[in-house]
Amino acid sequence: MKYSPIAPIALLQDLHQHKLLGDYHLVLAHDILEHQDAYRELFRELRQKYSELFVILDNSTIELGKPMKVRDLLVAAHVVDADCIVIPDVLGKAKETVEAAWDFWKDYKRHENLPLMAVPQGKTVIEHVLCSRLLRQVPLVDYWGVPRNLANRFGTRQDSLLMQELGYGDKYNGVDNVHMLGMSKHFEDDIKCAKLSGVMGIDSANPCVLGQDNILLSKVSNPPHLQRGDYWTQTHHTLETRDNIQFVRDALNGM
Repeated sequence: MKYSPIAPIALLQDLHQHKLLGDYHLVLAHDILEHQDAYRELFRELRQKYSELFVILDNSTIELGKPMKVRDLLVAAHVVDADCIVIPDVLGKAKETVEAAWDFWKDYKRHENLPLMAVPQGKTVIEHVLCSRLLRQVPLVDYWGVPRNLANRFGTRQDSLLMQELGYGDKYNGVDNVHMLGMSKHFEDDIKCAKLSGVMGIDSANPCVLGQDNILLSKVSNPPHLQRGDYWTQTHHTLETRDNIQFVRDALNGM
């Protein structure tokens, strides 16, 4: 099982130099556009190192407050040679998420055929399920992102109707195509879900944010989510960040 640290490019470069990056990444499109040369070089080196490198391009909707233009997303995708692109979604709103997906597709279909990752949303688990059924109709949706707000709202992303609908866990359909988007307030549940059959991995900035504030995951029973503060300007990792990355990877692999 895989963990993708979310970090500014300078910190990612520092982690790479210390052999702390793996072969699974979710990266933010808006940050790539701001640092194209640095991202291009980093991911060129990672692809040379890892023959099975998998890169998810996030659309940065949360960070920017609105979806990016498709052409800008595609520039970012080609910089890192992304394997799939996350479709814009609307937090907690199923109908608006489906509408946003189709609005995206209308423009996307004229430019690209990279696989897409859909993110079901809703106020209830049933709404998430219905949203996922409608999103299946969008062409090129080969991957699924399960949002952390599902766990924050209901306490878990595990054993839900949505997971059964997507075909993983006990209903595993033989295809690894599910990604856990971010870590929730329930760390143990995040790890359990990320270890389910069919799940590729999970991303989060929080283990690194905590580490940069000298907090060890191994020393707290329920890790807090800190404000990022100046995190996006930091350039060198702390020993705690290194240990936190390893702690998550060990937890995912049952160590």
